[in-house]
Amino acid sequence: YDLVFVLGDLGENTALIPDILKVLASVKPKHGTFLVRSNHDCERGCKDLIARLAREESMTVLTNMEQSVADLGISLVGLEYPWCRGPLPEPPEAPFVIGLTHTPDNISHFDRIGVPLVLAGHTHGGRFRLPLIGSLLVPSRWGRFLDTGWFRLHNTEMYITTGVGYFPGMMGKRGTFLEVTVRNANTKDTHRLP
Repeated sequence: YDLVFVLGDLGENTALIPDILKVLASVKPKHGTFLVRSNHDCERGCKDLIARLAREESMTVLTNMEQSVADLGISLVGLEYPWCRGPLPEPPEAPFVIGLTHTPDNISHFDRIGVPLVLAGHTHGGRFRLPLIGSLLVPSRWGRFLDTGWFRLHNTEMYITTGVGYFPGMMGKRGTFLEVTVRNANTKDTHRLP
């Protein structure tokens, strides 16, 4: 893999955070592991703990900032807004940009700064799903319309993953690892992003 992205919810059980980050660090992508923190990760002192442990494990925390991955010719923009407040990044100038966020509600911020591809979590596919109806309860200001899968706002495409591991209320739903392959239309270069 070229890159690994972690989209938050590491801090649901504070005692497990060091072990979770060690497991994530055992995956050795060519160009690094990048993470954004979530609502749970900014509670009960988790924010600073995750930042320290991520640094010790050579992971990059993207707190409302842009990070260039020069070897791949891309930039990453991480938004931890609204839980970790701070100024939002300026529009990136890289040829290709990937946005990372926990909450899909940030799609409007990414659209405003011109990020074409965003990966998000937070909704866990909705708390309760009914056949033919779908999600009934989704933690988003956009409601059940941002539960899981692909969404578009103007020129920004966003994929919302259900995440992995335990989360209260998932009621036996399977978690997911998302693998994304990005191809440059002008060359034969391919990059795999789990």
